[in-house]
Amino acid sequence: MRIALFAAFPQEVRHVTRNLRITEKSGGVSFHVSLCESSSCEVVVVESGMGVHNAEAAFAYAVGKYRPDFILSAGFGGALYGGASIGDLVWASRILLFPGTAEGGSLPPADDWPQLPAHPEAREISLKLSTRVPLQEGSIMTLSTWIEKPKLMGCVPTGLPLPVSDMETYFFAKLAAGNGLPFFAVRSITDTADEEIPRELLRVTDEAGTYKLPRALATVLSNPGIIPDVVRIGKNSHIASRSLGRLVESLAAIL
Repeated sequence: MRIALFAAFPQEVRHVTRNLRITEKSGGVSFHVSLCESSSCEVVVVESGMGVHNAEAAFAYAVGKYRPDFILSAGFGGALYGGASIGDLVWASRILLFPGTAEGGSLPPADDWPQLPAHPEAREISLKLSTRVPLQEGSIMTLSTWIEKPKLMGCVPTGLPLPVSDMETYFFAKLAAGNGLPFFAVRSITDTADEEIPRELLRVTDEAGTYKLPRALATVLSNPGIIPDVVRIGKNSHIASRSLGRLVESLAAIL
């Protein structure tokens, strides 16, 4: 069994690669790939960067070279529901693409948003995983651009179970479905519904959506007022990444 894990940033998979044995590294211009081994299967860890173009390029490369049997979209997410805790794991039984609108334009009805159901095997996988790690059923709303949390909270469709925001899941779900590959999506919470990630931190990526450490350092140095937020997000990210590491180990054991 070979799993292809797609995550946007290296911080998301830090504990995944730490827990597994890396046997090979490769990648394209804007993403990195680590081939890892567990006791039961191989895990291809792909740091794709943000956005649809990076998702398409990373998916084509990883699927073409490694021929995975299973696709996992995993990473950090922002809770859009009350009562979330940092590091909570939420798997997606519904995947939605938040529709872009012109400045000042109105959103279409939620029923008209692009949506993808979970893969038929996803619920069975979630039940098996929940015996090993705490896991909750929810929904993932993929954003094409950054949106302020208060505004986003007001747009969440009624009745969505535990909605979480991210910027990649919908695209990977669509690519997996188009290639006939089993797909599972999970997000680890890094910010609760009443927490906001400063817009300035979007500058940690280049124009293609790829994380760049020099940009991250320059962003902090030029905006010292966000240092408390950076410290908070760093602590939250550590907790969330640790949760993802445990989940991937458990997934590798049950597939």
